[in-house]
Amino acid sequence: MEHIFLVLQEVDSGLLLGTALGYDSHELASIICAGICEHSSGSSQNAQSSCMGDESSRPQTLPTLSSPFILMDEHKHEEKQKETLCFALSILERMSSKLLSPNPTVDCSVYYKDILRTSLEDMNLMSKLVSLFSIQDALLSHLAVKCVSSVVLFQLLESNTFNSIWQQKCFQTFQRGCPCNEMDSCLWSLTTVVKGMMKGLYKCKREILDKLLVAFDPVLPDLYTGLLSCGGPGSDIAACQIDSCNLETIHMAFVDLLEVLTAARVRLHICSMSQRLLYQRASVFLHLVDSPALYAVKKKVLLLLKRVLLEKAGDDLCIGEVQPSAQVDGQMTPDLWALADSVLRSASTGWVQRISVSGKASLFGGTSASAPGSCEGPDFVMLRAVSLVLLKSLEYKVQQVSKQGSLCPVDIQSYLCPLMVFLSQHLPQSRQLCHSCAWVSLVFGDQDDDMIEAAMTLMLLYLYQKRVNATSDEDACSTGYNPHCLFIYLLKSVAFDHSVLLDFLISTETCFLEYFVKYLKFLRENWEGFRRSCLYTQGSDTLEQKSGSSGQESTMGSKLPANHANPQFNRSPASGATKSMFCPLVDYGSSDESEAEEPSVSDGPLGRPQDEGPELNCAAAGGRSLCLPERAAEKAGDDHLTPDSMCEKTVMCLQELRKVVVRLQKRNLFPYKPTSLLRLLMQIETKSGFGDGSQC
Repeated sequence: MEHIFLVLQEVDSGLLLGTALGYDSHELASIICAGICEHSSGSSQNAQSSCMGDESSRPQTLPTLSSPFILMDEHKHEEKQKETLCFALSILERMSSKLLSPNPTVDCSVYYKDILRTSLEDMNLMSKLVSLFSIQDALLSHLAVKCVSSVVLFQLLESNTFNSIWQQKCFQTFQRGCPCNEMDSCLWSLTTVVKGMMKGLYKCKREILDKLLVAFDPVLPDLYTGLLSCGGPGSDIAACQIDSCNLETIHMAFVDLLEVLTAARVRLHICSMSQRLLYQRASVFLHLVDSPALYAVKKKVLLLLKRVLLEKAGDDLCIGEVQPSAQVDGQMTPDLWALADSVLRSASTGWVQRISVSGKASLFGGTSASAPGSCEGPDFVMLRAVSLVLLKSLEYKVQQVSKQGSLCPVDIQSYLCPLMVFLSQHLPQSRQLCHSCAWVSLVFGDQDDDMIEAAMTLMLLYLYQKRVNATSDEDACSTGYNPHCLFIYLLKSVAFDHSVLLDFLISTETCFLEYFVKYLKFLRENWEGFRRSCLYTQGSDTLEQKSGSSGQESTMGSKLPANHANPQFNRSPASGATKSMFCPLVDYGSSDESEAEEPSVSDGPLGRPQDEGPELNCAAAGGRSLCLPERAAEKAGDDHLTPDSMCEKTVMCLQELRKVVVRLQKRNLFPYKPTSLLRLLMQIETKSGFGDGSQC
């Protein structure tokens, strides 16, 4: 054993340094397998024989256990076995990873491939590796999963087939369904393999991955229902023995698997039964959010729901070009509608109000802010996720109703009002504001892509509501979705700085171009509505004075009519019912969890425009932080703006934007053809009467 350890240590160092290993490939394969078998079999010579085949075929240089080693202290013996196993697993993982790299060294490739083939085909290595999935040592389990997953991907690259031993191990573990270390390892390994395949340059990846996922269809649906309801009263799985494995870890691993399954569906256009679970059985997933599960699990679930509804799941997984599939996923739209229906049904029963939100800000890396002077809560990552899940569900519902010609319109305000109550319940007194439409700038202020997505969705919802029941601007203001007010607060948050809008336009991280064109069209036809919004928002940046409102609640929820405080109400709010909302004092210096995702502009819900410029997804380029609102007010001098002066300030900002775009276009520095955009900006200037009429 001591000799095995020394050899593996030498080989590991050689791999790290990129030097020659100095061993025959078959000899080294035997030593690696001996190190793995030794751990699983104790100190038996028979284990080595069973792992490496017949004694006569074993190299004479193969080390054997000596008496002094057997007599070592049991603890030291176990530690030495663990170190030996760690080296063996690390060596196998590193070799297979090098072979999976785009340009492996030719000489090394032949050598590494020979070692791996010998280990897998002649020495039954995979059986020994997957047996480590049930081990309780966290380090060894981690290394085993990494090693197995990498070896499986290597074999896939070589033979275009998945390792049958690994596949059977995962299938049987999922079939048993009990939360344990083995379950965690299998979930993690399957997730890693699917990710690796999506990122790698495999032949026929779509067809091969489709076969793999279809093979798991018999077991994943029951596992989905069982694991996500695990631990609750009456749960069958709750009675299972859960070893030393944390149930939270199982939930996290399963959510990761669901995301890569969804990503494979969206990016590779494959659709197995397992890939539809999240859409068709969303109620189970939603219940986990308001269950006794740990906060980290609930947050992960909501973030996945947000990415799925935004169709951004797995944006970072497909690196290679994927050829368009001849088969179109015709079930995607109905499945998104089904998911949206589940969200809205839950929302109508008070689901949003039952979601817990941490009172501490979420910083980069997940560390809570608790030190003096640290960022004030709440967890805005959670607030953004809840908001977008509800907003996008409403958008899909409106799309469904519009396409199917339903006679029952969607009451947008009956869903937005509980959202406003939810937000006000979790925002501190210092962040309350007198105008409801300020909520987007507050909640999404330091996450540009989500902010523009929310503004775009709210505008589409407003246009629908306006079309079906001629809702007034005051009604829209009362529940925070008047497009004019939202745009005004966006400009205020950036101090009416046209350069920030330019950054948005030329970036590829949000749908700002799409939103901006849509809003400018709306503004062109509704100038008087914009002037009224300037009046509505006038003075709304003033903080509630604690000295003048001592003992009085200024939250939005406290000023709603009694029937709106109940999350189960079904009627829209009365005109002007809600005038109290949030003060956008977002600490943009904090490092909230960022979900950098590229939204899709193609053929989106509600017929989002395709003809007003290229299909770009645009947020502030270069990570520019938005100005603090109080600084914005100081810079822009809008504390005492009249409605007319606010209109003029807006037009001047748009005019400066138009001029700089024209200059960039003349120098061929603008990234796309902005003709339609410039025409709209010019029309706004003409409509307002504030423009100077100059073209450059």
